[in-house]
Amino acid sequence: MADVYLSLGSNIEKRTENLNKALFFLENEFGKLNVSYFYETEPVDYEKQPNFINCCVFFESEKTVFEIFETAKKIQEKMGQGEKKIRFGPRTIDIDIIFYSDEIIDLPDLKIPHERMHERAFVLFPLMDINENFVHPVFKKSVKKLSEEKKVLSQGIKKYLKD
Repeated sequence: MADVYLSLGSNIEKRTENLNKALFFLENEFGKLNVSYFYETEPVDYEKQPNFINCCVFFESEKTVFEIFETAKKIQEKMGQGEKKIRFGPRTIDIDIIFYSDEIIDLPDLKIPHERMHERAFVLFPLMDINENFVHPVFKKSVKKLSEEKKVLSQGIKKYLKD
């Protein structure tokens, strides 16, 4: 049984509705989810786009990381994400695997833990809601410690949404 942490984000049309729809699909696939609060965040990397609504989820699964990855891609396609026109650009839904227990995977299309999660307030804030003590398998530091070191907790977080 693996501990799975995902990050979700949307900045097109009905952002909160998009997240809730993706959560519904994920729950149908994986069972009960522990879902963080929702956060409105400013875009990172490609900044000329609307703000995002982000959250993280945790669940336990017997599925492999590759099965979870394929399921996430199918949900994104089902929701109209398709091929991204602009890297880091607008999206109906984006689902990233942040952690898969303490496994480290470095493949061209799949890097776990997510390679930039420790720099992203839109990932760290929601992860802290779920498990601030989870230890990053590469850095050997808790989510809380990573966020304190990088001083990213205030970067781009505009308001806190409870849904």
